[in-house]
Amino acid sequence: MDSIKFSILTLDYKLDRNDKELTGKIIYDYIKEKSLNVLDYSTIKEDKDAIKEKLIYLCEELKSDVVLTNGGTGFSKRDVMPEATLEVIEKQIPGFSEIIRCKTYDMTKEAILYRGISGIRNKSIIINLDGRPNYIRQSLDLIIGPLIYGVKILKESVSDSIIEKIVNCKQ
Repeated sequence: MDSIKFSILTLDYKLDRNDKELTGKIIYDYIKEKSLNVLDYSTIKEDKDAIKEKLIYLCEELKSDVVLTNGGTGFSKRDVMPEATLEVIEKQIPGFSEIIRCKTYDMTKEAILYRGISGIRNKSIIINLDGRPNYIRQSLDLIIGPLIYGVKILKESVSDSIIEKIVNCKQ
């Protein structure tokens, strides 16, 4: 199978510059630790149309297998990452966001406020991560295995018989 290509998109807004840079760097370092490839690592302003355009570019032009966004999943007016993501994905993958919300809730009750979305555009998986640095690594630990498997399915490198066995719980 070809190497999995990740893109990182960090929302640049009111966050302290060090936090913003730290959050993107945590994701970047995590991906590198797993011997995976970072195709693009960029920052974008909190403009919904600009976010949509960038997500489409990362999925369609760069052909990223995975786009990990961080920031913009809260309650403020400028927190528009989930809305932008919903407008560009073709299918939702609720499981990634649900497990992040549930497991980080054990660390902080504020996790219930996380509005991240996960979904598919073409053959790319987009996942909105929380913008707070202290939850990024834990979130990635929760999703990395299923995420890699999901990419393999989208790349059609997992046979239908294996998928059928998993879906039907056959040995």
